Amino acid sequence: MKIKGYSYVTSIALISLIPFLWVVMLSLKTNEEILNNPLALPSRLIFDGYGNALEIAPLGQYLLNSVIIAVVSTVLNVLISSM
Repeated sequence: MKIKGYSYVTSIALISLIPFLWVVMLSLKTNEEILNNPLALPSRLIFDGYGNALEIAPLGQYLLNSVIIAVVSTVLNVLISSM
């Protein structure tokens, strides 16, 4: 029974990785490769999309905002819970 449970959990974990791997694979392709054959592996690994994303969106500011919110909410939660 234990092996059946572990195999079920493992298969669900592997299935849930498929969308993540799909997005990573597509992010490393050119637009032409995506349109011609979206299921194929990239012929060359193109990392330009990541550089463009960092230039277009202020991801550093977004990360800083998330860290501030996480720290403040954690501190407040600990303070309120300890009362």
